[in-house]
Amino acid sequence: MTPSTYQYANVFYEIMAVASILIIISLVPINTLRTEGLATQSMIGTATGTVLKIFLDPLFIFGFHLGAAGAALATVVGYIVTDTILIGYTVKRARYLQVYIQQMRIPLAEVKDVLMIGLPASMTNFMTMLGTALMNNFLIVYGANKVAGFGIAIKVETIVIMVLVGFCFGSQALIGYNYGARNRQRLKKIIQFDLLVNVVFAFIIALGLMAIAPGLCSLFMKNQSVVSSASYMLRWFLITTPFIGAVMVFTTMFQSVNQPLEAFVMSISRQGVVFAAVIFIMAAAMGYQGVVVSQPVADVITAIIGLGLYYRDFGPKGKVTEKW
Repeated sequence: MTPSTYQYANVFYEIMAVASILIIISLVPINTLRTEGLATQSMIGTATGTVLKIFLDPLFIFGFHLGAAGAALATVVGYIVTDTILIGYTVKRARYLQVYIQQMRIPLAEVKDVLMIGLPASMTNFMTMLGTALMNNFLIVYGANKVAGFGIAIKVETIVIMVLVGFCFGSQALIGYNYGARNRQRLKKIIQFDLLVNVVFAFIIALGLMAIAPGLCSLFMKNQSVVSSASYMLRWFLITTPFIGAVMVFTTMFQSVNQPLEAFVMSISRQGVVFAAVIFIMAAAMGYQGVVVSQPVADVITAIIGLGLYYRDFGPKGKVTEKW
C-alpha cells in the first residue's frame, strides 16, 4: 500500500471499526428470521440497507465531497436501516424465537456445537479479508490504477457471490433436517439440486456480466485506465464463478451436516491457503497476468478439494454413509 492509498483506507476502516457493532447486530435477526421461515422479511431488511448504501455512496463521496469517509458513512447508514427493519420484523413477526435475557442459560455442549459450526463461517470472512489484502499488495507494484480496478471488479463480483450465498443459506435448513432424519436419498437430491442451481445460475449471470463489463465498471469511475483494468480483472474473476458456487455449496453443506473439519478446510482454502500459494507461484511465473488469474485458479482447485471431500464422506464407502 502506498501513502496515497493508505490515507483513504485508514479513514474508511477507522469509521467502519467504530460502527462494526452495527454489522454484528444485523447477523442475529437475519438468521433468526430465516429460521422462522421469514426469508422474505430477512431479504427485505438486508436489501433495503444495501440499496440505500448504493444510492448514498455517490451522494456522500461526490455530492458532499467526503471521499473515503463518505463511502464508510454510507455503509453505516445502510446498516442502521437494515438493523432497524430486521429487529422490527423479529419483534413483531417471530413466533417461536424470542429473546429473554433473564432466562439466558446456554449448556456448554451447545456452546461447543455453535463454535464448531460457526468457526468455519468466521474463517471464511477472515480469509476474504486476507485474500483482498494479498491481491492489493501484489497489484500495487503495477500502479494505483490496478488496485482501483481490482476494487471495482471485486464489488461487481460480490453481487453475484451474495446471491449464491443466499441460495446456499436457503438450503442449509433442508440439508440439516434430512441429515438429522437420516434420509440419505433426499439429502443427496437436495445437495445435487443445490449444486445445479448455484452452478447454472453462476454460469448464466457470469456470461451476462462479462458481456457488459466495461459499461458496468464505468458506473463506478470514469477514468478509462481504471475502467479497462477493472473490466479485464472482472472477466477473469467471472470465468470461474460456477466453481465458486460449488465451493459455497460444499462449505455450507459440511456445516449443515456437522462436519466441522471439512467445513474448516473449505473455509480456509479458496481465499486463504490455496489462494496464497497460487498467487505467489503465479506472480513469480507470469507477473501481472499471474496475479490476475490466481483467484480463478484457486477457485478451481478449491472446488476439486470440495468434491473430493464430498465423495469421501457421502460416497458408497463414505464415513457419513457408513454411519447410516
